[in-house]
Amino acid sequence: MKKSYLFPNFVLPLFGALAVMCAGSCSQEILEVSEDLAPDNPQTRAGIAKIGIVSNPAGRGIGDEYYGKDIDYTFNLVTSGVDAGIEVISTNVSFFTTIDGGIDQISRTDKSLKLRFTKCGVYQILATRNYRDLANPSGPIMLQQATITCRVASPVASIEGPSSVALGKVYNFSVNFEDPDYPDPNLEITESVFNDPQCTIINNDGAGNYLIRFDQPGAYAIKPGLTWANSSDVMKVGPHYCVEVFFRPEMIHKSIKGSSKLGGIYLNFIELCDQQQDVYASLPYRVYFKYKEVGIRSNGIAFEVVDWKEIRQAAGESGKVIMPATTTPMDGIFMGPNPDLPGDYWKIEIPKDRCYSLEEAGGIVIPGKPIE
Repeated sequence: MKKSYLFPNFVLPLFGALAVMCAGSCSQEILEVSEDLAPDNPQTRAGIAKIGIVSNPAGRGIGDEYYGKDIDYTFNLVTSGVDAGIEVISTNVSFFTTIDGGIDQISRTDKSLKLRFTKCGVYQILATRNYRDLANPSGPIMLQQATITCRVASPVASIEGPSSVALGKVYNFSVNFEDPDYPDPNLEITESVFNDPQCTIINNDGAGNYLIRFDQPGAYAIKPGLTWANSSDVMKVGPHYCVEVFFRPEMIHKSIKGSSKLGGIYLNFIELCDQQQDVYASLPYRVYFKYKEVGIRSNGIAFEVVDWKEIRQAAGESGKVIMPATTTPMDGIFMGPNPDLPGDYWKIEIPKDRCYSLEEAGGIVIPGKPIE
């Protein structure tokens, strides 16, 4: 048997605060959140129908919780079962949301609410019914309530994301789904440089809106966690949104002549430093760069000795990177244009930071201002 709870008058302001977000409200002196009638006496217990909410048109997708933008929906309070020995005092259908301007209310009655969702997000529809037990007319007013969740998604398949990102900051991402079958809104995030996605989904509202923080560098691909089928059951691949962000420490090259036992070769190192030129004892972020040996002749022509190779240094490791040994001393490192002075150098390349849609028609780039 369900327990019944009576709330005295001083608790009512708490319920009133919740009603601020509703399109309508209900008022009563004493509330009982229960479908059972107190006291527990089979001789006096009333028959009470259950209440629910039915939408027209109905929700779609997983749990029938997905709704479209700019479509008129009517939410009706319905009952199942038979009422006996009670007096229904009032009924109401309302909504809760924290999305400003997300709903256009078209019409309402005491048992229905017609509205249009104008923004993607999560909404709650609430139906309430107040009644009194005729066997105890001076007793408390009872409250029944039912809620449904509406996850509103755009009928256009796309991924929206920032135009640029910085490590450790939080950014908005939004996945909109294709009508008529909305998929599971979870994201699949992969990373191709380290094969280790190091990012955190701070928030997922269940309607395709996310707050994501990129904790470590890498080349990330973001896509819906599931492909989805249209009405003909033909699978379609959703759009991808790509984020490439990398750590760029200061670099200092050192070349040391080895012992004669090593054949007179030169040992080469690159020290990864902070802005004060202090070598990192423990790297705050993982590091990736490509390098090749380039010889600059006196006439300025570059001679590339080897093809590109890669360096990966994990976060927490030392900032000292061991480079290949050479038979002649290296004269330094450079990024970008070739040095003016002749010599042998390490050419260094770190990928550019960028955000872009893998399918040009499937992604929308929005300003890259972080949330925090």
